[in-house]
Amino acid sequence: MRHPSRRHPPVVFGRGGASAHAPTHSIDAFELAVMLGATGVSARARLGGDGTVLLSEAGSIGRWPRRRRLVDLGRHDVPELATLDELLASVNDDTIVSIDVGDDDEAAAVAELMSAEGAGDRLWLTHHDHDTLGRWRERWDRSVLVHRGRIEGLDGGPERHVSRLAERGIDGFSMPAADWTGGLTTLVHRFELDAIATDARVERVFADLVRMGIDAIHSGNVEPLVDVVTREAGGSR
Repeated sequence: MRHPSRRHPPVVFGRGGASAHAPTHSIDAFELAVMLGATGVSARARLGGDGTVLLSEAGSIGRWPRRRRLVDLGRHDVPELATLDELLASVNDDTIVSIDVGDDDEAAAVAELMSAEGAGDRLWLTHHDHDTLGRWRERWDRSVLVHRGRIEGLDGGPERHVSRLAERGIDGFSMPAADWTGGLTTLVHRFELDAIATDARVERVFADLVRMGIDAIHSGNVEPLVDVVTREAGGSR
């Protein structure tokens, strides 16, 4: 059974760029994702000690016993890491940028940089706590706010949880691909939120998600994802 999506076609996010084909969170990976047809890129942001917004899944670098936290380092200490301003310079002006953040300081640094670059309306800001996102709603009213969760961790069940998100003005709900069903996408859409899938890797899963009515998919395996979205939902390369 096919379910309608709120976005036609769904947004294709290159997670860490086209990280199946280039080093994750590198400028090469972000550029390749866009070249392959991704309409968005996504990354984890970390705030360096000098205020630079660094892009890295890990919050530290190096091996024990010389492992160092990124928050204690400046840009000159980690030239191998990409920064958010470098990412923005490497993608198209209409590329959606989804950024995972861990706290208020990271969120403020990301949102302020994106706004300064005239890209505040292309920012999807993701966090794991819906109360925190609710506090950010008025502050960053142009950006899409996304709550990240898991189906088994929803207090009170999916409907109650999604209702709370809607009450707080949150725009989307993100879960791993394995958690989504057509019934859940329909529920999320009933509250006028986007249903967003992460950790998708193979064509069969991509196709299932599109048929469920998913609104955005994050994957490092960009080329087959773009092919499936083009075939199943009329996307364009």
